[in-house]
Amino acid sequence: MGSRPRSICFRALMVILGLLNFILRLAVHPLAFLGREISGRGRRYHRLRSRMVDERPPLPDSDYLQAVGAVEADASLWLDVRSCMAEFCDLPPEAIHTGDPMLELWTMRWIGPDYLDMVFRLERTIGVKIRSDDLEAAWREMPMIDQDFGAFAELTVRALRRIREDEQGPP
Repeated sequence: MGSRPRSICFRALMVILGLLNFILRLAVHPLAFLGREISGRGRRYHRLRSRMVDERPPLPDSDYLQAVGAVEADASLWLDVRSCMAEFCDLPPEAIHTGDPMLELWTMRWIGPDYLDMVFRLERTIGVKIRSDDLEAAWREMPMIDQDFGAFAELTVRALRRIREDEQGPP
């Protein structure tokens, strides 16, 4: 009997917090947009997007796999990493080339790099539980500022292969 009013209060509190979150997002979104435009980040994003999508030919999956030297067993991982990065940057996967600087890809998001978001996207895409430490260790092997997408994808695929093998166990 005592837990019922408490659960109703909890639900009411969650509804109120959800409404406050919605109201704050409505108020903050225009301010964030204005801040991006004033600071030049919006123009930089549009310039990068135009260069990646409009000014160069798309890189089909088969050409991408050939460019990275993917073996058939890992082809799906390579494509998943590319797809997640494309979703993260709000680009079509074919717009991401192996030589794209990671610094540019990370700046496609106005909040900058979000490693945890990338881990969640990869988890959802490949269907394997990933500890963020597993990928962070791989990503620390090469500084992001000097890295291109091909090198980032290679480190990520290598880590995902180990994670997938650990989950499946020995043959």
